Amino acid sequence: MNVDKKISRTSKKSQEVILLAGEKLLLSGNVNLINAENLSKQSGYSIGNIYHHFKSLDQVFIKIFLKKRLDIFLGLVDEINKFPKNKSCEELCKILVNKSFERANKLKIKVLQYIFKIMLTRSEEPEKINLIIDVLIEPLIECRKRNKTNSFREIEEDEMRLLLRSLQAFIRSPFLENQSIAGTALHKELTLNLCQKLFSIK
Repeated sequence: MNVDKKISRTSKKSQEVILLAGEKLLLSGNVNLINAENLSKQSGYSIGNIYHHFKSLDQVFIKIFLKKRLDIFLGLVDEINKFPKNKSCEELCKILVNKSFERANKLKIKVLQYIFKIMLTRSEEPEKINLIIDVLIEPLIECRKRNKTNSFREIEEDEMRLLLRSLQAFIRSPFLENQSIAGTALHKELTLNLCQKLFSIK
C-alpha cells in the first residue's frame, strides 16, 4: 500500500472520530461542555492531535453543524423526490414543515445560538450557513413539473432561492432570538401557512 494513501486514510479516520465526539458534545445541549478538554476526553485524542487535524476548535463544530444541516436538507430532498404526483402542494408543505421542526427541536436553543455565533463571526465561509438549503431548489422545481394537481405555483430558480431563504429565516429566527414561540405548535402552524402561500397557487 502507498504510504501517503495510508497516512491520508488514517488522518481521515482520526477526523471522523473527533467529529463524532464533537457531535456528542453538541447534542448534550450544554454549551459549557464545548471545549478542547472535553473534546479530547470524548474523542481519545490529545488536544495537540486535535489541532493537528483541525485549524481550530471552532472549525470542528462548524464542520459538524454544516454536515448536520446538509443531512437535514438531503432528507428533505428525498421527501420531495418521492412525493406523489397526484398530491397537492399543500400536502408537500406539511411534510417539509413537519420534518424541519422535528430536526429543529432536537438541538437545544443555547447550542444553536452558540454555533450560529461562531459560524457568523469566526468561519472563513459564513455564507455557507444559508447556501446549503439550495440543494432543495432543483428538486422542488422538478416536483412542480411532474405534479398533476395544478396546485404548485410556477417558480424559477432565482425566485425559489429567495423564497427558501425566507422560509429558512421564518423557522430559525425564533430559535436564535430565544422567542417563546420557537418550536411551538403556533410557530409550526404559521410556518406551514407561509410555506403554502409561497409555493402554492392558492
